[in-house]
This record gives sequence, structure tokens and C-alpha cells, in this order.
Amino acid sequence: MAAGKLVAERTRIARQQQKKAAAEASVIIANNNTKQQPPPDPAPENRSPLTITQWLMVGSIAVGLAGLYYKREELKVRAKTFFGEKKRPEPDPAPAPKPKPKLFGMSD
Repeated sequence: MAAGKLVAERTRIARQQQKKAAAEASVIIANNNTKQQPPPDPAPENRSPLTITQWLMVGSIAVGLAGLYYKREELKVRAKTFFGEKKRPEPDPAPAPKPKPKLFGMSD
């Protein structure tokens, strides 16, 4: 019986400590809520609709198109020679079929 009373007493003390800790925690939370700092200023808005990487991509496309425009005459000549009509040599006429040699001892 003494052991049961001892366990009950320990349980009661633990509950009281938990209640005290919960009360202290609620006080701390209330104090933090009242001391809450104002939200920081929002970041300045980016006026440009494109990022730096996107601007670099646009620039590289423009440079590529300018290069194609600059070399357009040379590319036309190369395309004409590559895709143009190619003269193919005419195949040699097929040789006449050779007669089969006759084997000894067999007759047709």
C-alpha cells in the first residue's frame, strides 16, 4: 500500500509541475505576441519583366540572328551547292550473261 501511495504522490506532483509549466508557457507566448515586431518592408519590386538570365538569352539570340544575316550570301552559295542538282554518273550497261559451262558426264 505504501508503494501505491508513493506512486500517486509522484503523479500528483508531476501534474502540478506540468500545470505550472503550461501557465508559464502561456504567459511567455502572450508576451511574445504583444512584443511582436512590425513586418519588414517588402522587397523593392523589380521593374523589368525579365531577369538577367533571360536578357542574356535574348541577347544571344539577337547575336545569332545578326551572324546569320551577315553570312547570308555565303550560306546561300553553300546551300545551293549542297542541295542543288548533282550529276550522277550513268551506270554501265549490264554485261551479257555468260553461258554455263557443261560438266563432264552430265547431259541436259
